Amino acid sequence: MQIVSVQKSIKKFTDFTDELYDGDRKFVPYRKDDLAKFLASLAEEESFALLATEENRVLGRVVCTVAPNKMLDTDRCGFFGMFECVHDQTVCDLLMGEATKRLKEMGATHLAGTYSRFRDNRTGVLVDGFDSAPFALTSYNKTYYDKLLTRFGLQKLTDTLVYKLQLSDAELNRIQNAAQWAQRKLNFGVERVRKTEKDAADIYSVVQAADGTGFHNIGDLKTFYDSVKKSRYFDKRYVFIARSNNGEPLGVIAALPNYFERYGKSQSNAANMFCGGKITSARVIMQYVVPQYQSMGVAIALYLKLFEALREKGVTCLETGLIAETNQKALATAQRVGGEYAHRYRIYYKKI
Repeated sequence: MQIVSVQKSIKKFTDFTDELYDGDRKFVPYRKDDLAKFLASLAEEESFALLATEENRVLGRVVCTVAPNKMLDTDRCGFFGMFECVHDQTVCDLLMGEATKRLKEMGATHLAGTYSRFRDNRTGVLVDGFDSAPFALTSYNKTYYDKLLTRFGLQKLTDTLVYKLQLSDAELNRIQNAAQWAQRKLNFGVERVRKTEKDAADIYSVVQAADGTGFHNIGDLKTFYDSVKKSRYFDKRYVFIARSNNGEPLGVIAALPNYFERYGKSQSNAANMFCGGKITSARVIMQYVVPQYQSMGVAIALYLKLFEALREKGVTCLETGLIAETNQKALATAQRVGGEYAHRYRIYYKKI
């Protein structure tokens, strides 16, 4: 068995999951063309990808990068992502051991994951909730991954939870009164964004104020604004911002149609997500409220506007974004708008 860099084996990397998940209809692969471009660009950054192979057969893969990690209070964290492996501890140990060695040589002080810089960033390893298919930008993996990574020496840093909501008439009517009461009491409104510089600046300020975990590494304002304008995953039809009557940004919510419903089969362009009205579910990709307005109904009002916009397109089911298990306010909001627990994802770490 050997561990090799991916530069000359990109196709082997992208194709590995075809064999590993053969027959498992819940697994949705990355877009192979996008993934191949991402892998080819790794040499230009502090990143690399590895394969574990034996007699020309791929047994495991991983992508690694060095970046700041707010949760571990380090500017040099070695993140790993896109981890896939056969059910063999020896393979996992060799693959992750080589990744750790290289990251340490690059100055990393910790190993943490799963996380990658790929735009389809499926953060965390699924450890509970394998009975239903994943929604867009969320992970689905083998049930034995938690044991492989734990036995390698990684430990839990945090878990994130996902809740599922049914967008029924009864649910909308139930939260409508609470949203309207909050808006009258706090004197704020909720409006759809227009991808202007002001919108980007307001969203940026809300995320910076509210995100204590660092899950959204959005860089500086210019970088964020450029990503908002270009991203196929940031559809202004499903992004809403709450502002006070004097224009102060209070909160933001954004959702993505669940293109996983047909993406795994067709690998079609995610930019045309509602083509033919075939997609009936969506996922929240961002939901933040500035600390001084949390638990005061702002999030409820944001959810209501999002529900109404999605229902216009025939969406009947919504999953929340990843909510840290320690974020009791966000968990309470998810339950208050009708959410029921669906999945648990784990972030691992260790000092290196």
